[in-house]
Amino acid sequence: RVLNDEKWYRFTVNAAAGSYLVALLDNNTETVLIDWTETTLLHADDVNHLVVVGRGNRFHFYINGDFLTTVTDASIASGKVGIDIGFDQPNATVTVEYDNFTVYTP
Repeated sequence: RVLNDEKWYRFTVNAAAGSYLVALLDNNTETVLIDWTETTLLHADDVNHLVVVGRGNRFHFYINGDFLTTVTDASIASGKVGIDIGFDQPNATVTVEYDNFTVYTP
């Protein structure tokens, strides 16, 4: 997610359902930029590589090396980058690993 005070962009994937969502959160108000959309690019029981490239007001999303979509939104001019994990089911047993988390600046 891209953070700026109380605003951030959220790229959410649900590998089990094979879907993704992109939203803007502004002081606890969510604006959905791309509603839940199915994709065959996600692997339910395997590693998924996610890449977000932000240039100006455009965000390009990739899953497992393949282009997914582009979002154009100028609500946040700059900010920080972070990762968070959430689970739909309580007491779920899930392994999450981060590898090669890199932020590049022009």
